[in-house]
Amino acid sequence: MLGLDGANDGGAATFVGRGGELAALRTALSDGRLTTLTGPGGVGKTRLVRQLLEGAPGLTGPDGPFPDGIHWADLSPLPDDRLLVDTVADALDLADHTPRTLAEAVREWIGERRLLLVLDCCEHLVPAVRVLVRDLLDAAPHLALLLTSRQRLGFAEERVTELGPLSTTRPVQPLRHRALRTAIGLDLLAAARAADGDEEGAVRAYGTGHAYWQAVGHPQRGTPELEPVRAELERTARGALGDQAYEEAFREGVRHGHAQRAGGPPYDAG
Repeated sequence: MLGLDGANDGGAATFVGRGGELAALRTALSDGRLTTLTGPGGVGKTRLVRQLLEGAPGLTGPDGPFPDGIHWADLSPLPDDRLLVDTVADALDLADHTPRTLAEAVREWIGERRLLLVLDCCEHLVPAVRVLVRDLLDAAPHLALLLTSRQRLGFAEERVTELGPLSTTRPVQPLRHRALRTAIGLDLLAAARAADGDEEGAVRAYGTGHAYWQAVGHPQRGTPELEPVRAELERTARGALGDQAYEEAFREGVRHGHAQRAGGPPYDAG
């Protein structure tokens, strides 16, 4: 894709949690000739556009919507609009030495071509970009424009997709349910290991489950249906290991459970 190598993306990034915005941007781009991705600074507008374009190589194929290529103009280095048209011409790889103005050369070069022009970081040049975009859309019937900016241009035909900050708050209830499932599962694992004669492994699993029971607000293990299983496990394991070894294995399991909940390695059920 032409111009993407110089995009101002701040480095490679893995996109998580942007599926909805990516789909909305893809739809907007397919439905109209002028699409603007808006959002506050640093939210990832440039990276989202790169994700969209690099993930759809068919856009520039002979049967794609932009057989004449995708061209990227990074406007962020421009202190004002004096070199706006020059930057666009560079993105098009256009060198014109005729007496006409560069704006005229850009319009005529695009002409009937079917291409996508990306104008990245437009917010500080909105008035001049608005004039340029109107001029290009009127002069080039098959041109599509994709902009990133902190504000829209305000044209009637403009398709706008808004990109907000990703929420850093994880839903509490699903996390609690997950911890509850893990706690019950570890109790059952502990019982299975005890039945197989692995008392030490059973106690470690039992201790790890204790950390999860604390996380869901049931430090006394709030499933009475499992109480007979736990009582048998404790009686058997204490008898086989002795009280000191039992307590050490249990504390080791609790420490492992807290570390696992904090993002450590998963419990080794082997």
